[in-house]
Amino acid sequence: MTAVPREQTAPQALSEPACIRFAPGGQPLAVRWRGRLWPVAAEPLHWFDR
Repeated sequence: MTAVPREQTAPQALSEPACIRFAPGGQPLAVRWRGRLWPVAAEPLHWFDR
């Protein structure tokens, strides 16, 4: 793995499909992305980029 200074990286939008599995109460349980199932292990945080 090679470290790249932050100034050299460009923001990229993710345009790959992902399916999210929710509990009846609306909490996310798992994400299926690139054929793998990723369980949600912590309370989700709201984040965004402007």
